[in-house]
Amino acid sequence: MFKNFSRLAVILASALLLSLAVSLSAYFIIDNVHITRTFFFPDRRGGLKGETRRLPDLKGDEQKIGQLVEELILGPFDIDHNFLIPKDTRLNTVMLRNKSTVYLDFSPNFVIAAGTTSLSYNDIISGIEKNVRYNFPYVKKIIITVDGEQLKLGT
Repeated sequence: MFKNFSRLAVILASALLLSLAVSLSAYFIIDNVHITRTFFFPDRRGGLKGETRRLPDLKGDEQKIGQLVEELILGPFDIDHNFLIPKDTRLNTVMLRNKSTVYLDFSPNFVIAAGTTSLSYNDIISGIEKNVRYNFPYVKKIIITVDGEQLKLGT
């Protein structure tokens, strides 16, 4: 009886170790399709604070930049952070030219829904630029438009 019990225990332990090895292998293989991005959102004191997220690693720099900006539109995870981009804003277009200039075109809610964030347009644009440049250091210039029209901002 004890021989059968010890044999069963060895089989069960082997099956458990095998499933652990398969699970760990799958975790590390699947984990390679995600990338960690850092997002900066305004905090209650007025500064920008970072939080990290793991996102699917998309192909193409325009898609990656678009994904980053879409996550900014969704807002922060941390309840102590505020929205950077006004709520209900949509990202219409992302274009990357010469690997250094990014064009971001937003829906009119970028201007209309300004009351959903406590930041000025200059601060919003500075925040977007900080997020894009931090995560994509090769970007040198960022042009932001609303329905194709460039915003005229005060300095």
